[in-house]
Amino acid sequence: MIPTISNNANDISATPALFAGLLAVLAQNNPAVQECLLNQESNNHFLAHCLQTLVNDNASETYKVKCVGAVSSIVRGYAPALKYLSQQNGVETLKQCFDAGLQKKEDKVVERLAIAVANVALSFEGIPVVEKTQVADLLNHIHDTLIELNESDSDYHSSALEYIQSNNDIMKHIDNK
Repeated sequence: MIPTISNNANDISATPALFAGLLAVLAQNNPAVQECLLNQESNNHFLAHCLQTLVNDNASETYKVKCVGAVSSIVRGYAPALKYLSQQNGVETLKQCFDAGLQKKEDKVVERLAIAVANVALSFEGIPVVEKTQVADLLNHIHDTLIELNESDSDYHSSALEYIQSNNDIMKHIDNK
């Protein structure tokens, strides 16, 4: 089923937002599902599809939010997915999505991405995974950018910044620049 939905990543209707959301729920803290969603033929799997969707200008904000959730659920606590994310410039893709979301006023995408990156960073706390450095760098970028923004700019931005700053374990990643 997964290869079928990913065969045409340019067709954003190939995986509706509800389906992406369902896969995110199934993958959350479930290594067997995380492996299934990652280990498809070469780059033709759901994680790759979600990353491509995040930088697709034709994708709706709702669909991007669901894909951010799916990326987070697939990568969080699953080292092979974090390695894939690192090797395939996925962290840079997340950064591009965050920056584009700010420019396009896709506030829900910005908020969800900030929280997702923070949670991915937390999931590898104390685990010696080289690739987590890139996630920490992205978390720093997100934190610094949200601080620079006018707090009245968006409730979503304020909410994301508050989430990051209220968690001491997340702040350790930021304080260790």
